[in-house]
Amino acid sequence: MRAFEDVQRSEEQYHPLNLIAVVSLVAGLLSCLALVHPILYALPVLAAALSLMAIWRIRAAAGEVSGHNLAVVGLALACLFGGWAISYKLTSQSLLSRQARQVADRWLEFVQAGELQQAHQLMLRPRNRAPHETSLAEHYLDNEESRQAFRQVFDADPTKTIADAGQRANIRFRKTVEVLRDASNTAVRQAYAFKETSGEADSLQFELLIVRPESRLGPREWYISRVFE
Repeated sequence: MRAFEDVQRSEEQYHPLNLIAVVSLVAGLLSCLALVHPILYALPVLAAALSLMAIWRIRAAAGEVSGHNLAVVGLALACLFGGWAISYKLTSQSLLSRQARQVADRWLEFVQAGELQQAHQLMLRPRNRAPHETSLAEHYLDNEESRQAFRQVFDADPTKTIADAGQRANIRFRKTVEVLRDASNTAVRQAYAFKETSGEADSLQFELLIVRPESRLGPREWYISRVFE
């Protein structure tokens, strides 16, 4: 008789598990995938929404269903991985932007100093640049293809305007427009403003596209891919 009462009491104390709470925990665990790619940022958002829904339904059931702790863990995991993914992306983008700007500033210094051949070398993929021991003057004199590529860059605006102004130009960094990454390249678009004298308004705004190949077979060095208004 006592055993029967114990079984009956345990049945009365049993509360079914809320299915949404279980799903929210699984979604919270999968939220770690948000660290892989921004497109997966939806996972921690979904996990958080499911967790909150489960918590609300469990509380509304007034003790008739269980799973509150599972939902809380799912919510905590969603917040952890979601915040981690966003923080990682912002930190990574800031680092890449600084690296790209160093290359852009070096290129602008060459252009303003009239060292246009040096500047043009920074616009080539590392494997296509002239060897370090080679005289650039001789390289461009002997290589018709390099001369044509050089003229295409420095006979056209905005590069021609910047080069003609030389040290008279006041070039101001404006902002990083965007940072793009894929399996083959990292690309950073940076915006600049140009004026020839300190008293006048910006007479030209242009952008630089700085690219770093991500191939494991070659050097991962930045180069200036495009200059455009």
